[in-house]
Amino acid sequence: MNIIRHGDILLKEVPEQKVNKIGEEKEYVVAHGGSGHRHLMVAEPQTLIEIYQDGKGNQFLRTKGAKLTHEEHETLEVGSGFYQVIHEQEFDPFLESINSVRD
Repeated sequence: MNIIRHGDILLKEVPEQKVNKIGEEKEYVVAHGGSGHRHLMVAEPQTLIEIYQDGKGNQFLRTKGAKLTHEEHETLEVGSGFYQVIHEQEFDPFLESINSVRD
């Protein structure tokens, strides 16, 4: 299983699951950052990124190879596979809340 860390985003390769397909894109914004930057996945030539979501709002991507880019991080190669998108979170003990991290 592949795990790819890209700033505040984690792509975790998981077994194929029965989830709802919500689209296919050549380029897909995985997450928007707080500074206006974005984590952008670009599919290899002649392929598309398939986007899925489960009933709890969890996001999944299937790719036959792609590049993951962001203005503040190194471009990473994403191999062929089915990935769950996990957004980093932090706990604020003073407010007793869980917040998403955005870079």
